[in-house]
Amino acid sequence: MAKLKKRRKILYSLLLILFLVGLVPLLISDWMLIQINRDVLETNQKILQQNVAASLASEISIFLERFIEQVRNITLAVETSLQRGGRTSSMMGSDSYEILESYIKKYAHLRKIFLLDNMAKGIQAGYTFSDETIDEYLRQGFESARQGKEYLSRPRTLAELQETVVVFSYPLIPQREIMGVVSAVVSLSPIQRLITERRVSGYTIYTVDDRGYLFAHSNPDRALAQEDMSSVKLVQEFFKAKGKTSGTISFKLPTQNKSRNMVGTYVPIANVGWGVFIQVEQRLAFYSVIVMIKQTLFWGLIVCGLVIIVGIIFARKISDPIQKLAKAAHSFGKEGFSPVVEIKAKNEIGQLAETFNFMTEEINKYIEKITNAAKQNRELFIGSIKMISAAIDEKDPYTRGHSDKVTEYSVAIARNLGMSEEEVYKVQVAAALHDVGKIGINDEILRRPGHLTPEEYELMKQHPLKGAYIMTPVEQLKDMIPGMLYHHERLDGSGYPQGLKDDSIPLMARIITVADTFDAMTSERPYQESMDPERVIKYLFDWIDVKYDARVVAALLKAYEKGEIVVDFKKEEEKK
Repeated sequence: MAKLKKRRKILYSLLLILFLVGLVPLLISDWMLIQINRDVLETNQKILQQNVAASLASEISIFLERFIEQVRNITLAVETSLQRGGRTSSMMGSDSYEILESYIKKYAHLRKIFLLDNMAKGIQAGYTFSDETIDEYLRQGFESARQGKEYLSRPRTLAELQETVVVFSYPLIPQREIMGVVSAVVSLSPIQRLITERRVSGYTIYTVDDRGYLFAHSNPDRALAQEDMSSVKLVQEFFKAKGKTSGTISFKLPTQNKSRNMVGTYVPIANVGWGVFIQVEQRLAFYSVIVMIKQTLFWGLIVCGLVIIVGIIFARKISDPIQKLAKAAHSFGKEGFSPVVEIKAKNEIGQLAETFNFMTEEINKYIEKITNAAKQNRELFIGSIKMISAAIDEKDPYTRGHSDKVTEYSVAIARNLGMSEEEVYKVQVAAALHDVGKIGINDEILRRPGHLTPEEYELMKQHPLKGAYIMTPVEQLKDMIPGMLYHHERLDGSGYPQGLKDDSIPLMARIITVADTFDAMTSERPYQESMDPERVIKYLFDWIDVKYDARVVAALLKAYEKGEIVVDFKKEEEKK
């Protein structure tokens, strides 16, 4: 080869590299700036939602404690009146009724007060309404208070009053003995008012009870409907936390048209199992983040564009030769191993082209040598395998040529199963060596003309293990050993050596099993007469999914019908 000429340095390539060195740090700094600012802004937004929700939960908790304390005060006032009167009958008297009326007027959120004795008889004051659920809550409250326990019901919407209420019951103990119950129906309109006052455009604020039902909402109409919100991801996370911890998550909210990406916060209301929730679309919650990202990307892209334009100007003179060389390298191997690149550049690119052409010339020489050597090695390998299988068959005069026929049938089956040529080759080798373990079996057993004794049969069953053990040291046969080891396994687990079942038996072994059986039954043996191939195929179909794989047997039939498997039945008959 002629001596390579000295060529000029790739000055323009160096200039381009300098631009890249300046561009990459710029992109990295922009990306880091976006990430830092995004994290800060998103964290601030989540903290804001958390603070608002926590404030609402605290105010609602204070409201609940306040009205519970008011019911206790009513109970205390009744107890004082009864102690002063000295007679239990005064529980139903005018004094008790006046006490109830005074508290109805005093507390605007009280809708009704009941004073009941232990027989559930008594007096009431306040609004008149009818609701079966409230009646059931009153009954539960009565039973709970009779046992000396306070009772707080779940929220319930009263259609007549167009508002949500709860029932609170407290035991009446004027003389250290439970003499009755005070129950109050309390409006939750103050909670609804709190949420309405905190309403902000785009944000949804609501509260749910311990079942996930709404009882207050930034849209009052939805609160009155008491919607079941338990399917909302945010509410589900609240229940996973068991009402003990607060949290902020991103989630998808299904709607009629499509899902919306949301950011939501949940905070438990102390001691009642209820929760406060705030949710907003991510595009609104993180609007400042989106603006910041757009501005950063806009200016970053402008700078990148300028750098790219300058780089293109300086790189144009070397881009064409590089493209030619890249195209030749890309086609190398796909379109042969002898592409020639013609580049007249007087720099390192031209030198690289000459080197590339020299390389392809040398590679072609080596490939030709390697191809010939590989072909010879495979032929030698296959020849060696055939010699081994022939030697095995010679040990038993009744199975002479058995390995060759099993190999032929196995290859035909594999091809009709649509296996690749590489897989077919592995099947071919495994089938040829499937009985190699018989080398380790006593000749007297192999040559015995009649049936084997149970002890002899157990020894014969060792030949798959022996064959696998013999061939394991040969690295090239590691993918073929399963076919040799498991070709006597059966789908129902009755085979040997491991009693494998169904798909745990490798496909290669299932193919050899069918081919082995087909040859054995169509050949003359001392213990059986040869059978007609079609009768054998019927036998194989009769035992599919018990002994044989249905797909493999079908592939055998297909190969037989196409003439790819030929059995000289007449010749076998003549042997008889």
